Amino acid sequence: MSAQETLIRAGSGVAAGFLLLGIILWAPVWLWALVVVAIGWQLWREWLGLHPQSQVFLTTPILWGLGIAAAALGAIGLGVLMVWVGMALMVLRGIDAFEGEESAFGLLAPYLLAAVALVLPMVALAWLPQAPGGSGALILLLVIIWGADSAAYFVGRAVGRTKVAPEVSPGKSWEGVVGGALAAMVLAGIGCGILDLPLSSSHAALLGLMLAPISVLGDLWESAWKRLAGVKDSGAILPGHGGMLDRMDALLFAAIPYTLLYLWFVALAE
Repeated sequence: MSAQETLIRAGSGVAAGFLLLGIILWAPVWLWALVVVAIGWQLWREWLGLHPQSQVFLTTPILWGLGIAAAALGAIGLGVLMVWVGMALMVLRGIDAFEGEESAFGLLAPYLLAAVALVLPMVALAWLPQAPGGSGALILLLVIIWGADSAAYFVGRAVGRTKVAPEVSPGKSWEGVVGGALAAMVLAGIGCGILDLPLSSSHAALLGLMLAPISVLGDLWESAWKRLAGVKDSGAILPGHGGMLDRMDALLFAAIPYTLLYLWFVALAE
């Protein structure tokens, strides 16, 4: 990556990060709902771009968008329910539409995978500002993922020797993974105190340590799909970063484990 490309990547990343933080902290809840639905829609478009042979059923993504909006407004149970209802309707319609076709499951599989890998994590992310600790609950997750990703990149470039999965993501090294995990642990422990979250700093540090490797799996998972699709990036919405899916792969993979662990640690602190 050239110096100019690095500057473009850093500049667009910082700008997008500050914009998102501003929305999380100060936007009214209805605007937050619109933002997360728009992000979900872009993720869905990019996902379909990696699966051009998949059949499009409009009812399902509409229900999923409503589910994300419901979660953003605080009704996470309704949001999760709408995701599963959308999946059920998709399967029922798919069985009817593809009756007798051997490739029926292959045409439906991207929907099933998207529900688990994209939509349910987006429901969790949309709801997190409503969790104990408010907006800080989501900001802590962003600190962990962004901190781990940045540290892994710089540590990997400096001392990375042992590749994690060279066929899938040649730039990832185990040294970078360890550096990212340690950075996430420290940042989470410090961030917990600054954000005044209702869990102990030690539990927050443990969250960072546990989530950093999970975020790496998300990045590898998306890289594998891009290789299968024969593309370098999932899109081009973010200069220097590619698509929304390229930027959010680790965050999506970590969203549900983080939400469950965060709520557990909050309960332990009560």
